[in-house]
Amino acid sequence: MTTVSQCNRCGESVTPGAHFCSRCGFDVSGVQGNVATAQMTSVRGPADGGMGALRQATLGEYEIMAELGRGGMATVYLAHEISLDRKVAIKVMAPGLMHGEGMAERFRREARTAASLSHPHIIPIYAVKEAGPILFFVMKFISGRPLDDLIREIGPLPVPMAQAIFTQVGNSLGYAHRRGIVHRDIKPANIMIDDEGWAVVTDFGIAKVAETQGLTMTGVAVGTPSYMSPEQCAAKEVTGHSDQYSLGVVAYEMLTGKQPFSGDSAMAIMWAHFNDPPRPIQQDRPECPADLAQAVERMLAKQPAERWPTMDDAVAAVGGKPLAHDDPIRLRMVELARTSRHRQLLESFKTPTSPVPPGRPTARAATVAMEPVASVTVSPRSGSVVAGDTVQLAATAKDAKGTAMPGRVITWGTGDPAIATVSTTGVVTAVAVGSVAVTATCEGHAGTAQITVQPVPVGAVTIAPASASLEVGEALTLVATARDDHGQPLADRAVRWASETPAVAKVSATGAVEAVAPGQARITATSEGKTGQAAVTVVEVPVAAISLTPPTAAVVIGETVSLRAVCRD
Repeated sequence: MTTVSQCNRCGESVTPGAHFCSRCGFDVSGVQGNVATAQMTSVRGPADGGMGALRQATLGEYEIMAELGRGGMATVYLAHEISLDRKVAIKVMAPGLMHGEGMAERFRREARTAASLSHPHIIPIYAVKEAGPILFFVMKFISGRPLDDLIREIGPLPVPMAQAIFTQVGNSLGYAHRRGIVHRDIKPANIMIDDEGWAVVTDFGIAKVAETQGLTMTGVAVGTPSYMSPEQCAAKEVTGHSDQYSLGVVAYEMLTGKQPFSGDSAMAIMWAHFNDPPRPIQQDRPECPADLAQAVERMLAKQPAERWPTMDDAVAAVGGKPLAHDDPIRLRMVELARTSRHRQLLESFKTPTSPVPPGRPTARAATVAMEPVASVTVSPRSGSVVAGDTVQLAATAKDAKGTAMPGRVITWGTGDPAIATVSTTGVVTAVAVGSVAVTATCEGHAGTAQITVQPVPVGAVTIAPASASLEVGEALTLVATARDDHGQPLADRAVRWASETPAVAKVSATGAVEAVAPGQARITATSEGKTGQAAVTVVEVPVAAISLTPPTAAVVIGETVSLRAVCRD
């Protein structure tokens, strides 16, 4: 691993051991957790003590091939998983931190946090292991390049490409936020573009789980200054709005080729987050659509309440669309990812053969590997998921005795892609309401899971207008809308209407309100247990004129005449 001596962003000389560039605030501390942002050190050279210890701890399971990156908390290695014949990244906690108070548990929590997330655009965690003094976890190896490397090479990205990357990253963060997890360190270096043209979010190392207690650090700003929200700079409690701000900085950089805030030091950058408005995007990128520029600039609002209500709202406002496999934008992203020095170096490695640990008979291992597959099981066998969400399935090939047979190729399929799709790794994405069988096949044998896609539940009901004033005898039709938890309308949801004071105003099954008598009435609309309300005020019909009968009359002194007065509207 080469020593950082120059900032990759501005070229300023960097003092050895510094975490941030003194000129632009760029994070130069390493690539803690990011598996593709540093040059590899070949194992053909002398191995350091950490690599040697890891080799010993993983003998027979993994062949340690190269060091990918090193940070203050952990080192990441490229490895070959022998049983499944695949490349993986192994993140090892720095031995010096093992004895720090709470540090080992914080490292385990990082792995548990990331492993609990199953999303196509979040790096998957395969295993968490501890061998003597070594604590590490195994994650997917992303063959590609980080987004910051892409921006440095081509400058401002094509608008459709920026929208596509934003949408994929935004969807993954929205998924995490719905599960109470905030990333807290969104930046281009933590967004990988893989060789299939997809964006993958990495390093949930400082993620904050909303429900977790006992391991928080009060009054400590955590993150990378150039991408931190104002509330994060102030070491205040952060929510999904902070991730939204950070992703807004990334989007700004993708569109303009530069960050919205800069300074001579990390403190100067933080001050700019607090006080400086970002330069309008269209001044540097005139061809950028106005609605896109406004959507990103709203994400950079100083106050969280002034940003988009949720990450999903921000994604909708940016307007990115899913990319087909042959979309020119995606093909360009594939081309850029596959031309990285990282991939070229990876291809120079040959698949290694690991020594077999003592006591593990090689003949028996070979015999087991040759046994035919007798069955395939899928876990879980059934599941329920809300439309738009995902669920991870796992398939296990077994021999005639029921023993698991790792390393066998599993092919996934779905009975109806219109209801749910399934990836090559068993990630099921719910598309529409219904039930579908998802099948895992291996050597002619198949296992099945029945997935039921439920409609998105109603989160609230709104009524328009929310208040109205009617005269006795008048009528008005109210409109009720069922909405999900993000405020998006849900079509075709049944609504039940009711009036709490029908003597004042009554309402029909279609929302038609009829004013009966003066007073106040509350009209409600209920759908799936959620209720919306509208206030209706009923007043007397105002008098517009009075007519007298007879209109004229002649009387003699001393006589009387009776007149009749009628009020009219």
